[in-house]
Amino acid sequence: MAAERRPSSPPTGVLFVPVSGGAGSGELQRARMLARGLRQLDRSLPLSIAAGGEWREEGVRQWPLPQSPTHCTAEVLAAIRTLRPAVVLFDSTARHAQLKAARDSGALVVYLSSRASARRRGFRWRVLSCLDAHWSIEAALDHTLPSWWQKQLLRWHSRVAWQSFGVLHEPPAPQAWPAPLAEWIAAHPDFVLYCPGGGGARIAGERAADVYRRAAQAQAARGRASLLVDGEAAAWQSTGSYACSGPLPNAALMACVAAARLAVLNGGSLLLQALALGKACVGAALMPDQPARLAALDRRGAVLKVAPEAAALAAAAERIAAEPALATSLRSAAAGLDLSNGYNRMLAMLQRRAAPLEATIGVGPP
Repeated sequence: MAAERRPSSPPTGVLFVPVSGGAGSGELQRARMLARGLRQLDRSLPLSIAAGGEWREEGVRQWPLPQSPTHCTAEVLAAIRTLRPAVVLFDSTARHAQLKAARDSGALVVYLSSRASARRRGFRWRVLSCLDAHWSIEAALDHTLPSWWQKQLLRWHSRVAWQSFGVLHEPPAPQAWPAPLAEWIAAHPDFVLYCPGGGGARIAGERAADVYRRAAQAQAARGRASLLVDGEAAAWQSTGSYACSGPLPNAALMACVAAARLAVLNGGSLLLQALALGKACVGAALMPDQPARLAALDRRGAVLKVAPEAAALAAAAERIAAEPALATSLRSAAAGLDLSNGYNRMLAMLQRRAAPLEATIGVGPP
């Protein structure tokens, strides 16, 4: 009888499958951020991202998709079959066929959610049957799973490990600033940061970044140094106290947040990252999942919630700049949220499980 053939090498590395394909999407940026961190920890790990769009990350393989992986099951299955990762991390996308293929391949299957709607997808019965772990960066303010029914589902699927990671961001790195940005900040240390985030949000049919641009320029005209970070801007622009930067790596953006007097943001992940850094923030809801989060933060006094309009954004920034007691109150409330950064903890868990499976026997689920 012929000896049973075994693969020449065990599964290794991580495959990230973020729900959206556009270069500005939060899920893709999160995958790139985690891949960068893992590469710094271990350059030998194979790291891949199945996504569309025009982007490049050194040391990370792009498995191109024609659109969101939600609609590309054949391509995702091909990636799992070809790359043979030890871990597949699905960020907010939960197609049963893809999850099952990852599980059948011997990979550890992790689902990552950052908002209630994505969390619900991760608690579908057929999805739970394929998962090893569900990781949340929804920033539940009590750090527990908020749904009673979902807690019951975890009892029936006890092998699925649910964990809250608070927020997720790279450590602020001002050394990652491009030279023109570093020079402008050195000349305008008391600046206000304006950033609507990625994802192509629109306000009444207009690009959100253009609405934020008008607010920033209005403040600059009043003598308040204002920096806009626009993910679609082609080049650096600066006219005195107003400046506009194109997309920045997360570490560089976090350094902008940390350095700013205050931040005028959206109601998504970027806002939570800024609050975790103890920043006084103005927040406007730009996506369907953001009003509820902003309302909860506003009730706690941790953010100044405003309408997504240029005049309202500028007025809120002016109010905080003119009222030191309000800025102090916002920072104090932000600190009271206890939003810890789970970045290093998540990297350590991924690294430990991304080694060949033969080296992780006895480790258990994530």
